[in-house]
Amino acid sequence: MTPTADPQSSISPERLEANRRNAQQSTGPKTEEGKQRSRLNASRHGLTAQVRLLPEAERLAAEAFMKPIVTGFSPVGEHETLLARGIAEAHWRLARARAMEENLFATHIAKYADHSLAGDDPQIADAIHMAQAFAEQTAAFDRLTMYEQRIRRGMERDLKLLESARKERMAAEAKALEEAKLLFQSAQQNGETFDPEAEARENGGFVYPIDRLQAAIRRAYRLSKAQPQADPKEPASNSTQDRLLRSLLGQVA
Repeated sequence: MTPTADPQSSISPERLEANRRNAQQSTGPKTEEGKQRSRLNASRHGLTAQVRLLPEAERLAAEAFMKPIVTGFSPVGEHETLLARGIAEAHWRLARARAMEENLFATHIAKYADHSLAGDDPQIADAIHMAQAFAEQTAAFDRLTMYEQRIRRGMERDLKLLESARKERMAAEAKALEEAKLLFQSAQQNGETFDPEAEARENGGFVYPIDRLQAAIRRAYRLSKAQPQADPKEPASNSTQDRLLRSLLGQVA
């Protein structure tokens, strides 16, 4: 088999030199429209502030691919969002690496004639092309494999970091909610005013409106009453905490 002719092999040295001189004289697009096209849709991502240079179709496809992945993680805050986007980008890069691998095979099929062993069977011809492409471009396939491995390691790291960040945030939220509930109950019992915004400045920024605190207190009370007693014959608790809850529920109902 012989490869198809290289298009530049038929160009004379004189013509190549003329092309180089013409290229050196080019000053780029003159009109604003041409300048915009030449920018290749450079964009700056709002989270990282890094410039990304992509063809428009590639950029749109990447964003459409990544958006549901990021949304699926339900990230809260910039840190979690960055990690979720990093995972989505890793998925996109893996898909792109697979496309590159397929394109290596497709390029071989387009560039070389079918092997005589294939006869007239296109499936056999394609199989031979793929085997030949793999044998002739081993280094390229090895680089793709290493590329994919690095992407996977980075994605696994970001997944662990995101899970850790979520657990840490949820624990902080739960702690802040319990503290806010106790402080709200104390304020109600003592006839004081509870300020959710002031509390947020003390608990790391978690704002719990009064209606949410009231709902959380009601639910906690219902759960406490729904839990089975240690001894079914024992009467319901008349502890101080139980009386406080009953009193509070009467005020916030």
